[in-house]
Amino acid sequence: MLLPGTGMACLSAAVAVLSHANKLAEQTLYRWTLCSWDGLAVVSEEGFEVGVQQGIQGLIQRGWIS
Repeated sequence: MLLPGTGMACLSAAVAVLSHANKLAEQTLYRWTLCSWDGLAVVSEEGFEVGVQQGIQGLIQRGWIS
């Protein structure tokens, strides 16, 4: 879940680790979904607007979180 003020370096580092793990394993071990509380874009610490795939309710409905 992205919160307003999230640093782009933090987001990039988190996704890079998961992506590299998938490449090393030569299979999908990890998947990620960018979400925000309300499903709207979030403004990063650096002032960039970061689009998300869904709001937190979408994850709850899928049973990914409770």
